[in-house]
Amino acid sequence: VTTAITNVVRALIDRDVIKDMQGTALGKQGKYSFAYNSIVQMNETYYYVLDEFFEDQNGNKSKSGLLYAVEVYTGAPNRLIYDEQGQMGLIPLTD
Repeated sequence: VTTAITNVVRALIDRDVIKDMQGTALGKQGKYSFAYNSIVQMNETYYYVLDEFFEDQNGNKSKSGLLYAVEVYTGAPNRLIYDEQGQMGLIPLTD
């Protein structure tokens, strides 16, 4: 799980969403953090699901509403999304 979180943070740094490994936000005061939620299976592949949290400069921490899915065996990070029918989907964070 620690590696999964690291892979998400690195991908978000590469995409200019966060500034550093501590989760410092770009464009606003505060930082992002990630926590294990569960494991899900999609298309015979297992993923760690991570919740994203945002902590403002006053220390107020809340869920951002975004989820990430990291492939258990390869560590490939993805955004986890749901369509109108509640079906899970993935948006790869790396090329």
